[in-house]
Amino acid sequence: MTSDQPSLIDQGVRQGSIITCAAANLHAAVKDGRAVAAHREKQVNGQFKLLVLSQDCDIARPHNKHIELVILNPSLGFHL
Repeated sequence: MTSDQPSLIDQGVRQGSIITCAAANLHAAVKDGRAVAAHREKQVNGQFKLLVLSQDCDIARPHNKHIELVILNPSLGFHL
């Protein structure tokens, strides 16, 4: 992130925030970031939601390049 870009905190991302993959354009990042390699081939679409798990203090650190997320798949009953 360059200094002219707003931080995630400035953009309203906090622990417990819910973000849609479509809004954040995170399809590839979510797919590639899955812990189990075999699951990385599963499709990620704009209907998926992401629940932010990282604590606000970690999200706000400029040297932190990653935050922890959980994928919520609406086809499995996660409709937030």
